Amino acid sequence: MNAYSIFHVGPISGLATFSDKYIATAGYDNQLILWCAQTNKALACGRHDHLVNQCDFSPDGTLLVSSSSDYTARVWSVPDMRLIGVISVHADDVSKAAFSPDGLQIATSSFDGTLSVHDLHGVFKKRLVGHTGLIENFDWSKDNRTLQSCGMDGTIRTWDTLTGECRAVRSIDGVDIDTLVTLTDGTILAGNSDGSIASIDPYDNVTFFDAHTTAIKLLIVDDAERRLVSLGYDNRVHIWDLNKGSLEAKIKTSTFPRCIWARSASFLTENVIAFATFGTTYATWDLASSYNRIWCMGLLKWQRIWLNVG
Repeated sequence: MNAYSIFHVGPISGLATFSDKYIATAGYDNQLILWCAQTNKALACGRHDHLVNQCDFSPDGTLLVSSSSDYTARVWSVPDMRLIGVISVHADDVSKAAFSPDGLQIATSSFDGTLSVHDLHGVFKKRLVGHTGLIENFDWSKDNRTLQSCGMDGTIRTWDTLTGECRAVRSIDGVDIDTLVTLTDGTILAGNSDGSIASIDPYDNVTFFDAHTTAIKLLIVDDAERRLVSLGYDNRVHIWDLNKGSLEAKIKTSTFPRCIWARSASFLTENVIAFATFGTTYATWDLASSYNRIWCMGLLKWQRIWLNVG
């Protein structure tokens, strides 16, 4: 199979990047595709038995983990995309799988309301039980043993992955929380279905910031540059300056075209963000430019489109 015969034929729901070298895309066509970020060509692909929801690179870029509606997460070697492990402990769709910051563990979350922790080959270590609805998202803390999770029950839960203990439960006005990130100082930022971002400091003080006019589907943080990116179903993307101590300070904001799916994005370089799409491959946004490359379904070349950048 050559590079030009590998592309998505269904929406891309998940995306991950490794440095400026690789991009991985998880699709509703059951495919997980590895791309060369320099040439935008597909290198190899893996398959699940159902929709692929999300994916994540190990910190050293040698492994890739994918989560699927076939109730499994799968571990792949990079760049050959050889299957080296299968996680099959959940009783419903696996919404997310992600490596710990030190690259030694994998956590998964599921619509069955549980999280689980595994080694790099998918061997089960611990189950985390407590949410009363499906889990939308989670994030590892920098200590490599703590998880923050959120879901449709409107709670954010803090877990000890070694003991399986739930350390804390925070209720954010009972609204559905789709996404969260944990900052280096322990602050949790959570985006909810009302379009606001809740900032929860290490002392459990909560501050709300109006961010989008509809549900926030994704938050990603760039620790090195102290930036936060938020994507909403209002077709808006905002970049926030975390150095200002308040999410009222925006670095840049833009609308995005309807071929972008706000479910997943990742920094490719300091100035380029890659996005999931409803097309055959990913899209990129160069923060230094108003022009961005999109390869939409049915097109055989990269097409430039104009975004309204503020």
